[in-house]
Amino acid sequence: MITEKRPSENEVSGIAYSPPFTWTFWRVVWAVIVLVTIGLGFWLLYRFHQIVFILFVAIVLGTVLRPMVAWLQRRGLPGYAGVTLIYLLLLGLLAGFGLLLAPLVVTQGTTIAAATPGYLQSLREWLVENPNTLIQQLGVLFSDRMSPHQVAVVQTGQEILDSVAQALGYAATTVQLLLAAGAILLIAFYWTLDGPRYIRTLLLLIPAGQ
Repeated sequence: MITEKRPSENEVSGIAYSPPFTWTFWRVVWAVIVLVTIGLGFWLLYRFHQIVFILFVAIVLGTVLRPMVAWLQRRGLPGYAGVTLIYLLLLGLLAGFGLLLAPLVVTQGTTIAAATPGYLQSLREWLVENPNTLIQQLGVLFSDRMSPHQVAVVQTGQEILDSVAQALGYAATTVQLLLAAGAILLIAFYWTLDGPRYIRTLLLLIPAGQ
């Protein structure tokens, strides 16, 4: 006697049956490794965000400059000379822009510095004459702190050290900015000339099937 096999519910509906997912030991190990790798990647990104930012800006700058360098190369100018020429033109534009703005900044700064005592005096009078008691107290405190008759005191040794430390901090920040700008220009220089070759080298590390 031949019994007819009834199709299952999944076969009738056309849905392929897949076994339930089970967590084996090696699957758990791989999941932990992936999570640790992702967390380490985010930590490295946060820890070295300045380096990542410099690389990003340099790559963008090099990508923008590459068409102009290629245009100069088609006219007989070597690649390194083209990048140098563009850098000099950009430096000249920035210097000219700074020279145009410098007189305006100096004039406005002088005007603001000359008008600041009058603004402070008006603010002090408004605070003292205000009907609100709390604002009057603030005006009195402001008058004591910003009194024009206050005699300058000699700085103590700690204050002098704090001032020197602040000045050194400003100098260190300026040096860091200059070094970052130099690194961006240097990386952009090589990326403009050899960026496609670097990309091809990275792509060769990926299997051909992928």
